[in-house]
Formats: sequence, structure tokens, C-alpha cells
Amino acid sequence: MEYKITYLDKERIRYIKEGKGKALLFLHGFTISPHNYNSLIENLADEFTVIAPELHGINNQGNSQRTLDTYVSLTHDFCEKFGSFDYIVGHSLGAYIGLRFIGDLSKNKSIMAINPVLPMNYGIFGFLIRSLKKELKQVFGFYDGIKSIPKGLSLTAQSTWYILNNLNDSVRTVMDISRCSYDGLRIKQPTLILFSENDEYFSLDNRIEGQLKQHFDKLEIKRLKSYGHDWPLFMPKEASQEIKDFLL
Repeated sequence: MEYKITYLDKERIRYIKEGKGKALLFLHGFTISPHNYNSLIENLADEFTVIAPELHGINNQGNSQRTLDTYVSLTHDFCEKFGSFDYIVGHSLGAYIGLRFIGDLSKNKSIMAINPVLPMNYGIFGFLIRSLKKELKQVFGFYDGIKSIPKGLSLTAQSTWYILNNLNDSVRTVMDISRCSYDGLRIKQPTLILFSENDEYFSLDNRIEGQLKQHFDKLEIKRLKSYGHDWPLFMPKEASQEIKDFLL
């Protein structure tokens, strides 16, 4: 897959565009660029026109001193430039960003959030410890119960390179994530939150679930018992099927 280029107020944004059909905006997770989702995007491209922008500064492509609110605003502007998207699908931080701005886009039909960022109470050090444990699982190939040593090593190397080379930005972004909130949201579109019970970072307990339900008119929560936070990267066929089952 090749990246295309567009500009938003002199901001250079790379993005992937694949497939044909109704337009689907795909938003990637923290430290993971769209090309790591190539298999997932290819599986979706037989039903949708998938557009996946690279959010500069929350992947391994470069440093950026920004807040999550800035990313929400930038992604909102990207969405408006391309017209209306029929669907939005996001993973991890991308899922949170999509949920934050979809309420302002009345033309979108529905959104699917895979393991979105959720409020947490263990702070930045707890987050980094959980991140280290997840990276070790990937390195040794025991992620989500499958042997994934080559891909685990690749993703871990990319994430580690990004965090070490952009340490200040990484810590600031994690601190921003730790303060994430859904306050003030009102989402009318049909929404599916696909949450892994074995998510290494976040917990969707009864309290947080109750808080989330206050912000959605049509919310479905589906729990996956045996998967971890980054399972769509390792199980693209299963992830694309979950997306198709909800959207089609």
C-alpha cells in the first residue's frame, strides 16, 4: 500500500486509501502507523473505501508537542475535507479520537471503537508498566494465544524506537491519556464498543460502563474474553469480520 499526501492549513498528512464502496475512516492506535494494519485494511477494502490517515506524533513517524484535543480537532478537519464518511472505525487511541468528534458529524451512520482509551486511575507509571508487560508478550510470541514472534518483534521495535526517541512527547501523551474523559459527549449514531477482557491497559468495569452509557443513544458493548489490547494487528481477518458484521 502506498501513502497519499494531503494538507490541512500547511499540515502535511499522509494517508492510505484502498478499496471501493461506502467510505470508512480508520483511525490507528498510539505508536502504531496505518501500514501496520495493512492486512486488516486489505480485508475491509473488498467492501469499503478505507481511508486511514497517519496522525503525526502519535505513531513512530515523528515528535509533536500536542494534546489529545489537538488530534481530535485535526482528525475532525481531515474528515470534513474528504466530505462525509459513512462509517468510522478506530482502534485504541484512534477509537477514542473517533468517539470524541463523531457527535459533530451528523452524516456518519455508525462508529465502531475497538479497545478505546478509557479513564484509568493507576497513573502514568502504571500505564508504562502495563506497556512493558505487553511488549514482552509480543517479543516472545505469546500474544493473544498465537505464535507471533516475527510480527511481535517488529511492532515492539517500532514502539520502543518511537518512545525512546520521543520520550518527552510520549510521557506527555500518556499523561494526557490518563486524564481522558467522555464528559460532554452526546453520540446519536449507532455505536459498538468492542472490548477485550484481557486488555493490558484499560478496564471496562461496571462503573465505567455505566458512565459511558450516559453519552450514547444507541450503544452496544461486546466483550471478547481471550484477546489483548492489540489483537486487531495480529488477527486481521477476525477483526475485519467483526467490523463487517456490525457495519453491513
